[in-house]
Amino acid sequence: MSDGDPNAILEGREIIVEITILGDFARGCAVDAETGVEAVVIAPANAARRDIERLATSKLAHVMYRRKKAADRKDRPPNQGFIA
Repeated sequence: MSDGDPNAILEGREIIVEITILGDFARGCAVDAETGVEAVVIAPANAARRDIERLATSKLAHVMYRRKKAADRKDRPPNQGFIA
């Protein structure tokens, strides 16, 4: 995985994407099948399905990348915010 490319973390992984239309907006959810990590996005209901899928998987890649970076640091446990 390249240090500057969060999307590389998803290579070779099974990703489940679900899109639900709720009135005027769509809820896109991407889940990594191996870890169960989930990312949810909200988009207009008339947005292209592929755009919602791409947005949800990109957000999932970002979440997983941040968790991996936090786990690599030994100074604090992952998912405990950040030091400003």
